Amino acid sequence: MAWLGWHDVWPAWTAVDAPRLDGGDWLTEETMQTQLRIVDQFKRRVGTVWTQYSENKARISRKDTVWIEGIGPVPALRIEIDSDFTKEGYLDEIRMELFGAGEKFHLLAERYSGHLAFKMDLGKRTQYFKVDAADVGTVDSMFRPFATLPRLEVGQSWRTHVFNPLAALTGVGSKLIPMLVNVTGWESIQTDEGEVKCFVIEAGKARAWVKTNGVVVRQEVTLPIGGTLYIEAEPFDAGRLDRIRSIDLPSGDEE
Repeated sequence: MAWLGWHDVWPAWTAVDAPRLDGGDWLTEETMQTQLRIVDQFKRRVGTVWTQYSENKARISRKDTVWIEGIGPVPALRIEIDSDFTKEGYLDEIRMELFGAGEKFHLLAERYSGHLAFKMDLGKRTQYFKVDAADVGTVDSMFRPFATLPRLEVGQSWRTHVFNPLAALTGVGSKLIPMLVNVTGWESIQTDEGEVKCFVIEAGKARAWVKTNGVVVRQEVTLPIGGTLYIEAEPFDAGRLDRIRSIDLPSGDEE
C-alpha cells in the first residue's frame, strides 16, 4: 500500500504547473523547429509531426502540423494546431483544425478568469466547455503527446490534455483526454545522433524520452486503433512540410 501511494497517489497530490514555455535559454536553434517520424509496430512510417516556435515581445507561439496516413481505417489526416503562450509561459489561446475527416472539426480555446474556455465545432454541432487552466498545461495531439519540455527535474509531475482525433472521427471516446505526467528518471537511449542521456516521462499509455534542453527525441503511445506508435526525432525537412500543407484535404467547411 505504501508503494501504491507513492507511485500513484503522491504524484497526483503534488502535480504542479507543466514546464512553462517562457522566454529564456531553452529557445535555441535546435528547439525552434523540430520534426518527428511516426512508425507503427511493424516499423512502417505512418506519419510525421513538425513543430515550429516563434517569439515576439508579447508572446511565444507554436505551430504544429501533424500528418497521418496508413493507421488502420483512419484516412489521410492533417492536423493544424496554433498555440499562443504568454511571456510567462502559460497557454493563452489554441486553435486546432482537422483536415481529411470529411466533417468539419475546429477547436478554439482562450484563457479567461483562471479557466480555458473551449468551443468545439464538429460537423453541424457546437459544444462549449471550460477547464481549469491549472489542469491544462497545454493541448497536444494523441499522435504526439509531448512537444518541447524545458527545465525538467526527476520527480516532477503535472497535468495536461491531449486531443484524440479518433474520437472526433468515430464519436466514440473522449475527444480531450486529461493526463497526469510524471518525470520518473533518467535513461540513455540510441538516437540518430548517437547515445543520448534523457529524462523519462510517463503518462498513462504514453512514454517519452527528453534531452536536457527539452527536445523530445522519442515517444511511444498506445492507441485504441493502430496499436503502439513510435515517434522519433529526425532532421527538419521544410520542403516536405510545405508539400504536406499544400495537399488539398476536405475540412468540412464546404458544407
